[in-house]
Amino acid sequence: MSLSEAARAGAPELAAEATAWSLQHAVFVPQHTSRSAHTVSSMLDAAGFQTLSSEPLIDEMTTLVIATRI
Repeated sequence: MSLSEAARAGAPELAAEATAWSLQHAVFVPQHTSRSAHTVSSMLDAAGFQTLSSEPLIDEMTTLVIATRI
């Protein structure tokens, strides 16, 4: 379940905390860069990992990519 789904299901505080963390990270980390889930999966593949799943945590903003070493 994504955080936005959690918010719609009655856990808006969880979604709000994750959104605040993401914004804080983008604003206060000087070397912050954003990458798409596809780019992260490609980087993992190139490093010898296999992407197992890619799920949105915050729609249109944050995605969790899970991989395993092959």
